[in-house]
Amino acid sequence: MINKIAATVADALAGVKDGATGTSDSVISFNTVVNNNAGNGEAGLAALLKAGRVRKIICSFPRQADSQVFDGLYRSGKLELELVPQGNLAERIRAAGAGIGAFFTPTGYGTELGPHTLTATATDNAGLQSTSTLTYTVVLPPPTVGSFTGPKSAKSGKAVTFTLALDLAATVKFTVERQETGRKVKGACVKETRKNRKAKSCKRFVAAGSFTSTLAAGTVKAKFSGKLKGRKLAAGTYRLTATPTGVGGTGASRSRTLTIKR
Repeated sequence: MINKIAATVADALAGVKDGATGTSDSVISFNTVVNNNAGNGEAGLAALLKAGRVRKIICSFPRQADSQVFDGLYRSGKLELELVPQGNLAERIRAAGAGIGAFFTPTGYGTELGPHTLTATATDNAGLQSTSTLTYTVVLPPPTVGSFTGPKSAKSGKAVTFTLALDLAATVKFTVERQETGRKVKGACVKETRKNRKAKSCKRFVAAGSFTSTLAAGTVKAKFSGKLKGRKLAAGTYRLTATPTGVGGTGASRSRTLTIKR
C-alpha cells in the first residue's frame, strides 16, 4: 500500500496548483473553498481569506461573532459567496465524491430565478410602523463536475470517450497538456535550459490545445477525437482538465491523465 502520510502540510499539498478547490493553512491560492462556515477569527480558513488566496467560498453559514475577515471581504466585493443549506451542502459533497451528477432536494424547489423584492413592516405598541425593502436576485450556481472518468491510455490518433457527472447542463472546455521533464528552480518546475540543466529534474505540463463539448446534466459522455487542430497527439503522458461553464458561471475544474501510445 502506498504511504500517503506527509511530514508537513506543505509536503502534503506540494502537488496542488493554484486554482484548486479545498482548504488549508498553506501558501496555495484556491479558486473555491468548500467549508461549513467562512472562518473564525484570523486563523485557519480566515487566514487564507485575509491573505487574498480565495476567490469564492461555498458554505452554509458565513456570518458569526468572529467572522470579521469574511464580512470585510464580502462587503467590499473581494470575495464571492455561494450560500447553501447545510443539508444540501453535505449531500453535494457526498454526491460529488460518489460520482453522482445531480440530486433532487425540496429545499428551494419552485423558487423562480431572477430578481425578487422582500418587504418587512414592523409595528410598535403605539401603532407606529416602519417599513424596509430588500431586493435580491436568485441565480443558478456554476455547474459542478462530480466525476471525470475514462480509459487511462489510448493509441495515437484514436478517439477516446470520457464519462462526466454534471449537476447542471454546461459547456465543458477540455484543456490538454503534455507532460515534459523540467528542472526545479526556486521551488518551481521550469523548462530545461543550458543554465539550469544540472538542477533536479521534475515533471511539468505544457499546453497542447483544447476542445469543447456541450453536455446535459447527469452522467454524460464526451468524445475526444485524439487529435488537436487535425494533428494526432504524439506518444506521451497528457493531463486533461475539464472546466464547466453554465448559466451561473464557470465551475471548478477536474483533471485526469491519459497516456498516448504509438
